[in-house]
Amino acid sequence: MVARGCRMPRSHRRERQAEAPVGRYDAGQCRPERFAGKELTTSTERREAALRAMRDHNVSQRRACRLVGVDPKTVRRERPPDNPEIRAEMKAVAHKRRRFGYRRIGVMLERKGMLMNHKKLYRLYTKEKRGVRRRRGRKGARGSRTPMPMALCPGERWSLDFVSDTFGTSRKFRMLAVNDDCCRENLCLIVDTSISGARVARKLDALVRVYGKPSCIVSDNGTKFTSRAILKWANETDVDWHYIDPGKPQQNAFIEAFNGSLRDELLNEEWFDTQGRRPQKTDALAIRLQQRQTALIAREQDTC
Repeated sequence: MVARGCRMPRSHRRERQAEAPVGRYDAGQCRPERFAGKELTTSTERREAALRAMRDHNVSQRRACRLVGVDPKTVRRERPPDNPEIRAEMKAVAHKRRRFGYRRIGVMLERKGMLMNHKKLYRLYTKEKRGVRRRRGRKGARGSRTPMPMALCPGERWSLDFVSDTFGTSRKFRMLAVNDDCCRENLCLIVDTSISGARVARKLDALVRVYGKPSCIVSDNGTKFTSRAILKWANETDVDWHYIDPGKPQQNAFIEAFNGSLRDELLNEEWFDTQGRRPQKTDALAIRLQQRQTALIAREQDTC
């Protein structure tokens, strides 16, 4: 017996036994702290990893499936192509209409007889890595809040706004759009390098003779819409001219949405060197936008 405080001789001490290996690793194998590469989460990624191991490292199919953790049936099964005709047509539409999202591309595909639900359409759209970059506007100054009459029937309320752009020679031109807010119909598009208030009044007289007199016209506080010619025309025709608040273009949302499509699909896509091609392109785009608005309204009425 050894007294307390005395050390045991080295010959009587027990030797420490070697620790057993932990897990599947041998005693001489160093366990890695982290795994290299990206974690395989989907069956498609595991299948590709198994095929890559069989191709690059000369590993059998059974061993590759066991290492990756995938069922051998998944590796043996040849996956059919994922709608190549729809994806090719989607590429063609997106190349022609670069500002179209997946919903509007789906409408174009439906016209060609390719019907599918929105989930499949969105899956193919994301696999093709298509996307439309949003163009966000800037905030403006606040204005006074005034009530605006509702458009309950066609021809009751019109909206006006200008869109500006430049030719290839850096000369500016303007476009005046007049829309019916109830049926979303574009009544006219005036394109010229200079549009005065008197010309706007003459065009409104021509539109009144064709479509009838509206109860209200909505516009911003631009100089052309606040000119003496416009004030005189509104007084003589007894039309209520409503000006939106300064810095609040969302109060005139229908014409702003139309102008956004007009700029995305025509002004940002075409390069006008001369004034010759401009009226033809403008008329064709106006007809196409009007047909799209009519189809949207008909779809909303069917769902109601």
